[in-house]
Amino acid sequence: MRASASAAALLLLPWMLLLHAEAAGNGSCARTCGALTVQYPFGFSPGCEIPLGCEDQANGTAWLGETRELGLLAHNVTARAVVLAVPPDGDRYLDRSSRCNTTTEPIRCVDHQSYLDSILRKCGLSNKMPYIKEYGSKADAKPLADIIEMSPQMLLECLKAFYGIVTGTEGSLPEFEQLHVPRLRSDACYGLARALAESYELIYSAVMDPNNSYPDQRSLVKHSPEQIRTILEI
Repeated sequence: MRASASAAALLLLPWMLLLHAEAAGNGSCARTCGALTVQYPFGFSPGCEIPLGCEDQANGTAWLGETRELGLLAHNVTARAVVLAVPPDGDRYLDRSSRCNTTTEPIRCVDHQSYLDSILRKCGLSNKMPYIKEYGSKADAKPLADIIEMSPQMLLECLKAFYGIVTGTEGSLPEFEQLHVPRLRSDACYGLARALAESYELIYSAVMDPNNSYPDQRSLVKHSPEQIRTILEI
């Protein structure tokens, strides 16, 4: 779906599944965000049945999802619907928000790219991925091993950290405990694992490419992409 900045998406929620809750609701729920007031079951605090994000107390800016970066700003909230502004690159954002659940728990969205970026930064690989993704796009590009940021020693240290997180010896991957539905939690873990495996495959291919002049390639990428997928259980 292609959407312009002015386009709006109407999200209808299945209220029949919420009828077991008292409409007078939860006294711990904040229903206001600045000048914006919403009705049950929406609100702006953890105690609300369906929490929305709140920013800018003066004007009352609300959004749907775990972070505002999803881009789904709430322009109108009624007791039955949320009208959302979809950004120009709506495909990307809607793909991220497709894991939102509106039936069995408060709406939560998993942005795998944010989790992936955080892990790659922790490993020191974040600033190396642009080189890796672009290394084959220029015919006259110099070998990656000749770029300071991509030197064998620097890459070795980053990959050691990556292996440590993936195998659990030097940290652990997010388990998405905020998602209370097992299927959603499993889907979130799988999505992140797949994103990590895809990133590692790019790194592996770049290191193994003889044009990039990495000596003793196997000392850098000690695991094949298939082994990483096995470790990540995907």
